[in-house]
Amino acid sequence: TIEFGEEKKVSDFIENLQGTLINDDEIDTGKLGTQTVTFEYTSIRNKKKTKNFEIKIVDTKKPEIFMENSITVKTGYNKDLTKIALSGDDCDPNPTRNIEGEYDLKQAGSYKLKYIVTDASGNTASKDFTLNVVDKLNTTTTTSDKIQFSDAIQKYKTAKTEMGIDVSQWQGEIDWE
Repeated sequence: TIEFGEEKKVSDFIENLQGTLINDDEIDTGKLGTQTVTFEYTSIRNKKKTKNFEIKIVDTKKPEIFMENSITVKTGYNKDLTKIALSGDDCDPNPTRNIEGEYDLKQAGSYKLKYIVTDASGNTASKDFTLNVVDKLNTTTTTSDKIQFSDAIQKYKTAKTEMGIDVSQWQGEIDWE
């Protein structure tokens, strides 16, 4: 069993080979599921042989959530509230996002909620936050617990990941604020 995206070579799985491995290829771990790995070696009698083994690539890493502890929207907010946070997964490009708890976007108030992201493998991440629904937005409010996109890149970017913001036509109207 190998974690999705983990760097492994054929030799990492061979114990006590009766011969010499011809090519120690890197195994493609970019697709979930079971795959057959075929390799060639030269036997101790100097004969070229081919063998194979199966590996299972799994995703056990939970999604990441980048959001403030407090979100403020104006009463009557009518956009998809599950898109108020930046979240993503190393394997699933479209994890499921949900908000748990009771709130009313038509009524000013403070609501304790939970933002939940679940990937296709069933891994879940969650973050408690407060949704403040206000009659008038204060544009000078600042929050000290904001995560800058550049900080997220520095912390989570690897050679096998890409990070960005999807602003394609498929995203619909973008709330740049």
